[in-house]
Amino acid sequence: MSSDLDRIIRNRQNLRTDASNAATNAPDALTAAIAQRLVSAMDTTIQSDVDWQLWINGPYSGAVSAGCDLASAHQTDLWRTVDSEFTAATTAKTSFINAYNNLASRLGVPQWSAGTF
Repeated sequence: MSSDLDRIIRNRQNLRTDASNAATNAPDALTAAIAQRLVSAMDTTIQSDVDWQLWINGPYSGAVSAGCDLASAHQTDLWRTVDSEFTAATTAKTSFINAYNNLASRLGVPQWSAGTF
């Protein structure tokens, strides 16, 4: 599972770089602001992924290896961080999608939903 998360993180880092370049080279301020929201969403998502990976490799795998109930893995500070960052990433993605969809509706291009991001 760790190698899968590594690939996901690398992919998201590449997308974040592309979004940052789009924000820097945007044709206007509105497009730059929307691209910057995507950068922010990618930053929080990547951090969430990194902490998920730390939790999976630490408390989760430790509980599994010891044959313990996974409830103990959910009672750690790291789990609370993972949960908080997951919520922050969802909020940042929603902010980007709302801004994007507002522009997309004016331009007549397809809109996104939270589940497709």
